[in-house]
Amino acid sequence: MPILMNKFIEWFNREISINLTNKLMLCFTLVIVLIVGATMGPTLYLFSDTMQKINEDRALQGLEGLASIIEMYKQDALKHGSVVADNSVLASAIGAKDTLQIMGILQSTVKTANLDFATVTDDKGIVIARTDAPAKKGDDLTSQLNIRQALLGEATAGVESSGEMEIAVIAGIPVKNNQDKTVGVLSTGYNLANNKAVDQARMMFNIDATIFLGNVRISTTIIKDGQRIVDTKLNEIIDHMVLWQGQKYIGQAEIMGEKYITAYMPLIGADNKSLGVIFAGQKVIETIKARNKLIYTAAGVVLVAVIVAVFLAMFMAKGIVNPIRTVAKAAGLVAMGDLTQYVDITSRDEVGRLANAFNYMVNQLRQLVAKLHSELQERKRIEEKVRQSEEHYRLLAENATDVIWTTDLSGQFMYISPSAQRLRGYTMEEALQQTIDQWLTPSSATIVMRNIQDIRAMTESDQKPESRRFELEVRCKDGSLVWVEVTCNGIYNAIGEILGIQGVDRDITDERQLERRIHQDVQLAGRLQKALLPGDKENELFIVRVAYAPLREVSGDFYNYLFLSDGILRGYVSDVSGHGIATALNSAAVRFILDEALGKNLTLDLAQSINISLVEKLSDEMFVALIMFEFDFYEHTVTLVTGGINHLLASTQQYNGLVTIPGGLIGLFEVADLNIVKMSIQAGDAFYFTTDGLMDLIKDDMPDQVSDFEKSVDFLKEKIQKNPKLDDCSTLCVKIQGLKNR
Repeated sequence: MPILMNKFIEWFNREISINLTNKLMLCFTLVIVLIVGATMGPTLYLFSDTMQKINEDRALQGLEGLASIIEMYKQDALKHGSVVADNSVLASAIGAKDTLQIMGILQSTVKTANLDFATVTDDKGIVIARTDAPAKKGDDLTSQLNIRQALLGEATAGVESSGEMEIAVIAGIPVKNNQDKTVGVLSTGYNLANNKAVDQARMMFNIDATIFLGNVRISTTIIKDGQRIVDTKLNEIIDHMVLWQGQKYIGQAEIMGEKYITAYMPLIGADNKSLGVIFAGQKVIETIKARNKLIYTAAGVVLVAVIVAVFLAMFMAKGIVNPIRTVAKAAGLVAMGDLTQYVDITSRDEVGRLANAFNYMVNQLRQLVAKLHSELQERKRIEEKVRQSEEHYRLLAENATDVIWTTDLSGQFMYISPSAQRLRGYTMEEALQQTIDQWLTPSSATIVMRNIQDIRAMTESDQKPESRRFELEVRCKDGSLVWVEVTCNGIYNAIGEILGIQGVDRDITDERQLERRIHQDVQLAGRLQKALLPGDKENELFIVRVAYAPLREVSGDFYNYLFLSDGILRGYVSDVSGHGIATALNSAAVRFILDEALGKNLTLDLAQSINISLVEKLSDEMFVALIMFEFDFYEHTVTLVTGGINHLLASTQQYNGLVTIPGGLIGLFEVADLNIVKMSIQAGDAFYFTTDGLMDLIKDDMPDQVSDFEKSVDFLKEKIQKNPKLDDCSTLCVKIQGLKNR
């Protein structure tokens, strides 16, 4: 006996301190590495995936923006050309073939309307005058579709190749005399090969843009060796897909040796055939740099964490191993039959509780031996009942589509139904060996452990835990993640004591992904909605400042203004009732009607006709609050029509602060209660039009004076940006810089 005890003591002194210390250090190190790895791995993956999607969204937004710029060129060329074509002096000059007089009209039009060129032909399509090549005339332009359509009396605009320009937006408008006879054609437009359109797209959307004629780059923002890479060709695969098949292309592509996230679409000519291709893209190199920076940071974090873990383990091992050695030595002696052992450890930590439990165990051992036989018999009886219950339960669980499971009160799985393999890819045997941390993501594991702790606390206070339901993110064998809805309850014995937890997992991954896609679509709609709003503008007659802040991603607020060549500035500020996607869709219809009205004189009849159109298009519960304005810089007047937006700020001879003009909402009744006001204006006057969301923010902090235009604009913008909003907020501010005399 003494020999055996001496051997045990020698083994203990040689093995226990070394092995346990090393294990603690190794455990601490591995836990830190696993935690950092489990966190940074998904982070790197999600970062790369998110940046890819963001760049694709930027490329697509830039592509649609470039297409919108070209479409705007068409509308502007047609609009400005139509105004000049209605000039009777031009018709007379064409009849007289007075090139000098025609050139005077064209040069003024090109300069005022910011056009790239203007050309006039006679009624046979023969050039009389052109601004882009003044010395060249007499050539036949009937090969151009816009000229042919205009000679037939139809004004059109489209993208074409002409003799003077490789590719351009060209509008052809018939010029008629007093007898309504077509005497010639006015052709106006914008040169797409001069890089203005692509530079504008780059400035607005922060992407590279290119216009192709056929498969050759004609205009681009991509620069290599200090030069734009024009006269280079499109990738053959993209060429076939976009130019010949007429499809969009979104994805990675290599351009002059550099990778881009790209978006391509056909450029449709005036004859509705693919004339070329437009492109928008984002360099991949920036995403790679950001990802590499994140990788280096993660590696540094792991290294520091490992070093800290090693030192922490060494420090803690000294305080843990020595008391454990004492307890283990005493336990070895008890195992050899010495029940007189007593461990004198007074610490209040787990080791102290272990020592107390050991002493209590030794004290109770003789009594436990006496009771052992009866308890073993009782346990066999209980185990038989549990086995029968589990057999019945397993029969149900193995045929269920949802995953059914049970755990003990520590969270260790006792049973998992075979349907877990369909959900996660692990067999039932593999799943049973996993811990909660292996089963769930860290955030979901935290939720489960918190609920287990709550159940333990309720059990200890003799409370019966209620049924619980929550959503968890579960790990699959292939590395993917799925979302499940968990419903769990306690497992109780015959006398009401809780034995464990049983639960059911239902796969809700598709539901979560659908919610995420809907949210992404809403965010994209909000960005597009904001991109369509006009920006600030300043000239010798007026200054326009705008600000916009939606309550959510999409808004019912919008505004627009249009300055015409006859000295008229028209515009409006509108607020469609409601918020969200439904309101954004209704706003698009309302905006179309209001934008169409900007080309007409502002009268009460015009406003009533807008109301009738909105009554027909809007649902019964929808309505629109609106204020419209028309500044006449020749007549020195402003006309206002109010329909629900009844307050504005103004600085004039008559007002300096809040102005109230009655007027009912539009879109509700066939005849709206509208109001029209006309007042004189002078240089220095300022008008601040706002929606009710912004007016609510400033009603308790209304400025006494608004004569300082820039200060007042900054005040309104600050209110929008810094104050908590309850509604969409928009403002359109106009200051009169100067006036004209006829």
